[in-house]
Amino acid sequence: MLDRAIAKFESEEEQERENIAWRLEEQHMLEELAFPIWETCRSAMEVECKKRPNHLTFEVQPNTDAVVRGAKSRKVLSVTYRPASKSIGFKCGGSGGHYSIRIEDDRQARFWNPNRDQFLSPEDVAEELLTLLFI
Repeated sequence: MLDRAIAKFESEEEQERENIAWRLEEQHMLEELAFPIWETCRSAMEVECKKRPNHLTFEVQPNTDAVVRGAKSRKVLSVTYRPASKSIGFKCGGSGGHYSIRIEDDRQARFWNPNRDQFLSPEDVAEELLTLLFI
């Protein structure tokens, strides 16, 4: 019984060391990948606005921000990249929220939707954010 308890204890210690190592590696990866993922999302929002000039206006902002105005809905979407937390925050009308940028199992950076517990591409996040202007 003692041998099993020791083996379990050592296994848990090893798992904890692996978890710590992964979290450190993930942080290093995010330092390199988070901002480019945000830039891809921001660019996707701008492209969608250019496709729909009668409905959406993308305003020029610093590269850490995006502001989109709904021409007919009269709403404003404001999105900000948060470098410290590797996330974006958004506000539109009376609603707001955030998406974290995390590393997926395939070691690719993706947006994380905490409400749906799923990873999303930058293009999917851009579409979800722009949809807020119409609901």
